[in-house]
Amino acid sequence: MTWWAAVLGFVGALAGSWGGQLIASRREDRRWDRERDREEVRWQRERNRLDDQRRHEFQLDWRERKLAAFGDFLAGLDQALSAAMHARETALEKIGFVYVYGPKELTHDEIVENLKSGSARMSGESGELLSLSLKIGI
Repeated sequence: MTWWAAVLGFVGALAGSWGGQLIASRREDRRWDRERDREEVRWQRERNRLDDQRRHEFQLDWRERKLAAFGDFLAGLDQALSAAMHARETALEKIGFVYVYGPKELTHDEIVENLKSGSARMSGESGELLSLSLKIGI
């Protein structure tokens, strides 16, 4: 009976050791899985944050480019309109029309009086083009 007790004790110790290792191994595998999942979530959050940051920087850059392009367009348009107005005024002056620039408060009689007094062009505070063109005799 002592042999059987010794063999049973040895087998029990061996089975307990293997069982303990198996339980510890499973526990360690679950811990690794949880840690891996946490790391994956953390990396996904970091990727999302970087994607959002890049998207925001791209939108800011795109906005700046659109504003610069629109500003260039408006500057070109202003130059073209100024050149067209100058060419129109020059052509109209050659045939005897004079455009009068001045504040909108001037009346028709005041404009005619200023033109008769020798001022072919008037510059006022507002500098807006009046919709008046007069045929003057040269």
